[in-house]
Amino acid sequence: MSKHSGYLGGFAGLLRRIADRIDHENVPRITSYSFTFERGVGIRFREDGKGCPVAYFNEDYERAHREADKPC
Repeated sequence: MSKHSGYLGGFAGLLRRIADRIDHENVPRITSYSFTFERGVGIRFREDGKGCPVAYFNEDYERAHREADKPC
């Protein structure tokens, strides 16, 4: 089973893919990372697909670079 099959599966997934084709610039981008809330740790970013997928909008990606303490 795919790590994002719940989000992109079935009829809802079909509608999401159609919407992505119609308005590609404003669609949320899903990364390969996910996150969980861990007791005693807080938010833990993961690469194993457990938890919620991390997504961002196109303009948020640029903002992440502009507002970084140490720009790339």
